[in-house]
Amino acid sequence: MTLSIAALLVAITLWIVVVGCGIAAALNSLNIVDLVNSLLPENERFDPLIWHSLKYERLHSEYRRLFPTGKLLQRQKKLGVCMLACGLVAVLILFFSRNNP
Repeated sequence: MTLSIAALLVAITLWIVVVGCGIAAALNSLNIVDLVNSLLPENERFDPLIWHSLKYERLHSEYRRLFPTGKLLQRQKKLGVCMLACGLVAVLILFFSRNNP
């Protein structure tokens, strides 16, 4: 039940990609907030600190309304899919390489 060095290196590389995509997604989300807030009246602006699903839904609908051709929500989805896929592959590599001698 040993873990091969190659499997471990691939899993670590994939985890680094997951972290990188997470940082990029957070920065992308802050960019969306800044863009939307720049066009909203002061009393309707988003506070960038505390988030929940309804607040994200409102932000995304405001972004679509204000930037109908904007690409930042598509980028956010792609980053999320990349994070999920790389994380899942890393876990599967670690699981199967550990159980197969």
